[in-house]
Amino acid sequence: MQGGPGPLLECRLITRFPLVFTNTGCLVKYLCVQTSNTKNWTENLTIEINLQSDKVENALADNAVVGVPSSTLQEVLSLMKEQAVGSVLLCVDRKLVGIFTERDALKAMVEDVDLATPISDLMTTDVLTITEGAPLANAIRLMTKGKCRRLPIVNTEGLLVGIVKVSGIIDYFIEHFPEKVFNLPPQPNVVMPEREGA
Repeated sequence: MQGGPGPLLECRLITRFPLVFTNTGCLVKYLCVQTSNTKNWTENLTIEINLQSDKVENALADNAVVGVPSSTLQEVLSLMKEQAVGSVLLCVDRKLVGIFTERDALKAMVEDVDLATPISDLMTTDVLTITEGAPLANAIRLMTKGKCRRLPIVNTEGLLVGIVKVSGIIDYFIEHFPEKVFNLPPQPNVVMPEREGA
């Protein structure tokens, strides 16, 4: 957790959790928690304790979509559209073997991949996962380090339990710290050189 450098000039500290990345790894949004200057230590400690004690399942998405690797690209794209999701988890007997995301879909479109291509040829097989029961703080660290917005949750046998998404983590913060959470751009307090509009 970090605050401003040197003595505080304002009566607040900003604790930043970088959460949303572009596909090039550039940070595009911070999830920020504002705390007052006089109570910042205890409030930051409360947030840290919650993130260490609450399990990753607390931010579990309710719309994880699962498919099989033998599906075609067309079938998976149709499934993503029907379910309004950005990813499909590919499993064999509940064991996670891959993930297909909108990034993979864009790559397939750019490369003009045949819609009859098996999704097993296009899915990401080196999937970053987290074990069920792990602290939510670990999920945030993994997602930040891996520059990913989705993190499948598996049990100790590698069987799929669910998925945690950036949106679920944001919902967790809003639910637990509703008066503290707000969004800031990567460069807050930017002054426009000219007036916009007519």
